[in-house]
Amino acid sequence: MFRTKYLFYFILIHFIIATPQINLHFTDLINENESSDVLQHNCLRVAAFMGTSRLDREIITYCMNDLPSKFDIENDNIFPKFKFSELSQQNITSQQLYIWSAPIDIIERYQFYLDQLSASYDKSMETQVFYNCTLPRFGPMCQYEMIVYEQNYMSLYDIIVGYYRAYGYRPTKLTCYTHLECNRGSFSACLDWSDICNGYVDCVDGGSDEEHCWQLEINECNDNEYRCHNGQCIPREFFRDDTGSPDCVDGSDEILELSQHVYQCTIQQPSFECEEKTLNIDGKNETDETECEQWPCKNIYTHCDGIWNCPNGADEIGCYLSPTLNCSSDHHICIEPITHELMCLPITKANNEMLSDVRHFLCYEIQRKEKQQPKYLSLNASREVVENHNENKVNSVNSRSPFFEIYPQREYECHRGLGLRVWLNDTKNLTTYACLCPPSFYGEQCQYQNQRVSLTIKFQTLSDSLSTLFAIIISLIDDGEERIIHSHEQFTYLSSRDCKVKFNAYLLYSTRPKNQTKTYLIHIDIYEKFSLNYRGSLLFPIKFPFLPVYRLVLIAVIPRKDAKYPRCSKSQCVHGKCMIYSNQPENVTFCQCNQGWSGRFCTIPHTSMCSSDSISIGLSAYNRSICVCPINKFGPCCLLIDSICQTNNNLTCQNGGQCIPMDEYTESNQKFLCICPKGYIGDLCELIDNKLIIKFEHDVALSQTIMIHFINIIRNAAPIRTTTLRTMPLTQISLTIYWSRPFHIVFVELQNKIYYLAVVQKTYQRSITTTTIINKSDRCQHINELFNETFVKLNLLRRIKYYHLPCQNLSTNLTCFYDNLHLCFCYDYQQQRLANCFKFNHDMKFDCFGQSVCENEGKCFQDTPDCPQRATCICLPCFYGARCQFISTRFGLSLDAILGSSITTLFTTIIFGLKFWILLLAQMTIISNPLFLRIQCISLDFLLRVFLNMDQWLNACIALERAITTLMAAGFDKKKSKQIAKIVISILIMFMIGTNIYDPIYRRLIDEENEDEKRTWCIVTYPSSLQTFNSFMQTFHFLVPFLINLISAVILIIKKSRQQSNVRPNRAYKQILKQQIQKHKHLITAPVILVILGIPRLVISFISQCMKSTNDAYLFIAGYFVSFIPPMVTFLVFVLPSEFYKKQLYASLTTFRTTIQRYLQRIR
Repeated sequence: MFRTKYLFYFILIHFIIATPQINLHFTDLINENESSDVLQHNCLRVAAFMGTSRLDREIITYCMNDLPSKFDIENDNIFPKFKFSELSQQNITSQQLYIWSAPIDIIERYQFYLDQLSASYDKSMETQVFYNCTLPRFGPMCQYEMIVYEQNYMSLYDIIVGYYRAYGYRPTKLTCYTHLECNRGSFSACLDWSDICNGYVDCVDGGSDEEHCWQLEINECNDNEYRCHNGQCIPREFFRDDTGSPDCVDGSDEILELSQHVYQCTIQQPSFECEEKTLNIDGKNETDETECEQWPCKNIYTHCDGIWNCPNGADEIGCYLSPTLNCSSDHHICIEPITHELMCLPITKANNEMLSDVRHFLCYEIQRKEKQQPKYLSLNASREVVENHNENKVNSVNSRSPFFEIYPQREYECHRGLGLRVWLNDTKNLTTYACLCPPSFYGEQCQYQNQRVSLTIKFQTLSDSLSTLFAIIISLIDDGEERIIHSHEQFTYLSSRDCKVKFNAYLLYSTRPKNQTKTYLIHIDIYEKFSLNYRGSLLFPIKFPFLPVYRLVLIAVIPRKDAKYPRCSKSQCVHGKCMIYSNQPENVTFCQCNQGWSGRFCTIPHTSMCSSDSISIGLSAYNRSICVCPINKFGPCCLLIDSICQTNNNLTCQNGGQCIPMDEYTESNQKFLCICPKGYIGDLCELIDNKLIIKFEHDVALSQTIMIHFINIIRNAAPIRTTTLRTMPLTQISLTIYWSRPFHIVFVELQNKIYYLAVVQKTYQRSITTTTIINKSDRCQHINELFNETFVKLNLLRRIKYYHLPCQNLSTNLTCFYDNLHLCFCYDYQQQRLANCFKFNHDMKFDCFGQSVCENEGKCFQDTPDCPQRATCICLPCFYGARCQFISTRFGLSLDAILGSSITTLFTTIIFGLKFWILLLAQMTIISNPLFLRIQCISLDFLLRVFLNMDQWLNACIALERAITTLMAAGFDKKKSKQIAKIVISILIMFMIGTNIYDPIYRRLIDEENEDEKRTWCIVTYPSSLQTFNSFMQTFHFLVPFLINLISAVILIIKKSRQQSNVRPNRAYKQILKQQIQKHKHLITAPVILVILGIPRLVISFISQCMKSTNDAYLFIAGYFVSFIPPMVTFLVFVLPSEFYKKQLYASLTTFRTTIQRYLQRIR
């Protein structure tokens, strides 16, 4: 009873008081063997805080090196403990144990116990125990205690930061790299890992520390890479991208170098040498302070910035308000030099050398003010805020400013590790100390440096996966038969959230030192998180294994959804399948093992501990299963349920938004993220997109494609540009755009770099409709139209100082203009008209990183160059569809192409109807089985072509037989005709199949998934040579039967007329012809109708232009359906015109009616 009551109060306390979670990982040891010194156990995992503006993500794992057997823990029941059976009786869930800082392994065992309660009567686990610890105590038996702990700590991160503040790392306490035998002579300090390959010989007994470093010297980098000074290669886009996080080991990618005594200056690193250095132009000392006559000293950038830019300080008027003194708009607030009281000084007397004290005061204010940061695009004066760039900042310990105690000098040195107090006996107050070491160190006191792979990786997705959540597993493997996974890291990736993020990870070897005879590799598996569909794998070699710390910096492209790789058939993959790495041009293969198998060729059995709804991808070196969890599960074995997205919809994502739990890589108070559908924005998708309606006057010459540039002005940062491309229908003069990103300025760009200013708004407002009308006067002129040729050729630093003049010329009524580097717009500011310019890349590439998912040579276009949210395919003529997957030239039409995007003989008709209904159900996603859809894609379209052509040839054969019958008259042999017909039909079947067999070979399914809908298309893509053959064969199958029908009809009519003319020479030939047509209309009607029905298809195929969009589908759908009319109207064509056939029909109907009546009478 006491335990139950205690447990109730414990639950209540956790609801009232928010406390940090300290969940230990890897507390269940597999064994303590000879290599147990490498085994990571009793680990804490915490997301590293990279600062509010950093885009790095990293999990730091602090693990214990001492085995638990070293500590003789005596359980004296200070903390209450509960059996699993007791917890189950109180309806305690595994989620509650997780919140109560229970070790992860215990939580998963308890969840496994709960799962098997209803499935079996096994009670072996009900006696397992959960210790209910009270912070700062934690651990399987509450044996560990945080040395530094405050009541106001909110997270484990706060505790660790507090520890390092109280016990900072002392560099005098050196750590050592001991995996290289080195005699340093008289120098007593041990070897540091950075001493290896640093260009200096530290080991005097042979220079072993520089032995293999020549390989770095000769290492060559690719064109898209930057070569660090030490020979390492990094992606070129990482060069000079973050001064606080260099990617080169030697930091050379972020260190400014002197080149011919001139500093290379960047916007990211404004320096004294750059900003104060003068520039010599045409023999003149040009700076930003020369030729300023046309540059107004008072504008939105100088107003209220604390500096007198105007000689009389006019730009600072009204900036410093006093509650006791009310000065007019043309007065400064100053101090009277004699009485030292505040006074109002007229602007006309400022800086006129008659009131020096006031000037001294103002100069003092200027001098003590910090130097202004570079000023970026703004629509408001300096002290007015447009928008804060960092809206969601992670709260750090600094922001909460907790009160830290002065802790006593630590008794146990952990170097860079985290010190813990270990309680051996609470009653006797027996304690000792232990260290949790970060990945870089090991040892009882974290005094040794680890061999490791230091990985920084950035991912890129193609336009088909911008809103797809991925599970990414990065593993360090070797090339041995066991294919050991030495260590791994797993995280989720969402392009809209992580497109600019660099993920940092340490990967450790399973032995110390590592086995130099093995080749080590980085293997990356990628799965779609929601469906757990396998997307692909990447492989990156470790080129320089002699380095103690191998630095690997990568940009990895996630494979496209329907990527096709060459098939591999490794018979050695015994219990798995052969796969090809998507990033290896040599088509390197590996075995993807089935669950329960591992090894290079999937021959080593093991017991997978992953849950049944997860995927097991292998076994770690420490005999732990590596699992990929579904979206609502977490934990090493995917047994724990993350219910954050299953709560009340009003508290999570609204309006159909997709809820994604945040992973451990993000140190944030936000527990989930919403992927909003098109039309909604906001943290919970609770807001509607902005609606922008752009109307064009008739005097604006529109182009077919229009680019709309949205400019978002950010405080203290460069403006963000996003672009969307739209196709302008010829019959429309307006566009409606739904936009989810913030924006302040909108420019419209037509072909040939013709810009129009559409919208300027000082404050961004959400969920509103904005309507703008583009006139001819809104066109932005190039400076070539505004200035003479001599002025245009001036250096930019001189030229830009005169950019206010075009705006001040009232006769031009100018709204905007541009040069090769800037876009400028005119604005009104205090009775003057000025120019506001910002950098604008007119040739920016939006090519989807060169990895297009567009079919048929379509060009991929994304809305931003680095972090896209939308992508569009620009199709070549005669191609259309979201991915340019449809072709409409002549015989390339299919039902998918014509009707797919608009879906809200008798055997040929049945196949056509079957194809139609499958297409309908597939587009409604009622049928989604990929195998079934692939089979129908390959078979039905092929059968349609075969039977349609066969039907035309059979009709032609019938017409030909009638003509032959007429020609031979009494000499026609009916028996022989039947035999010939059987042979002809067999030959036709083989001929139809043979001439169309290439079609199913080149047919495939593609998935089109965007914000609007998700569809699966059946498309065919022929090589150019086969496309020519296809056109010829389709023309042949249509034209030849068409000619046979036409010629047979003519022969039939002429022969019958001549026969009657010979019999009745007295009658006119025209009368005989008319009589024969009336008498034998059933023989003439069928071929004539078939000819008439064939003419539209023939005309459309050869005369009409191609179909460029679904808006042009009416003519093509008519032509497509016309080809199916002959088999559908067999009754009308062959039966009704014939008296004999009609009599046979009536007789059959009479017999059928009589049979039914007899059957009904018998039932009665």
